[in-house]
Amino acid sequence: MGPRRYRARLNAALAVLCIALAAGACAPTPRSIAIPRIEVTQLTPLPVGGSGQRYRLSLRVDNQNPEPLPIKEVRFNMRIMGQGVITGRYATPVTVEALDRQTLQVEVDGDVLPSLSQLRAAAAPNNTLPYEIYGNITIDRSFQNTLPFTANGAVPLAASER
Repeated sequence: MGPRRYRARLNAALAVLCIALAAGACAPTPRSIAIPRIEVTQLTPLPVGGSGQRYRLSLRVDNQNPEPLPIKEVRFNMRIMGQGVITGRYATPVTVEALDRQTLQVEVDGDVLPSLSQLRAAAAPNNTLPYEIYGNITIDRSFQNTLPFTANGAVPLAASER
C-alpha cells in the first residue's frame, strides 16, 4: 500500500472517530434522580368491614427533580406510635411533574395497629400521631428503577368516613 492510500485511510478513520466522539458527546446521558420527599398528610379510618379496620393514607410525593417523575409503584411500611407496622402499596402509574407534588391515596389494613379508640386516645392535642415510613418508589425509566425513601413526622388522624 502506497503512502497516499495509507494517508487516505488514516484520514477516513480519523474522520469516523471524530464523528463518533461528537455524537457521543451530544447523546443524552442518564442523570441521577433525586429521591422525592414523602410525607404522610392524613390517616383516615374507613368503615369497618368484614376484613377489620382499614385506613386511607394520603401520601404526598414531592418531586425534587427538574424533570417529571413517572412512578410505576410505591411500596412502603409505616409504623404509627412506635407500634404495629402497616404495609402498603400504590400500584397505579402516575407522573409527578417537575418540581411539583402530588398526593396519592392508599388503602391499608389496620389490624396490626391499636384499636381506633386507642389511637384517638393516644393522639396529641392537635389530633396527630407520630409515624415512621420507609419503602421504595419504582419509576418507569430504563435506569435506576428503584428509589428508596424514609421519612417521619406526625400525621393527622381524620374523622371516620361513613
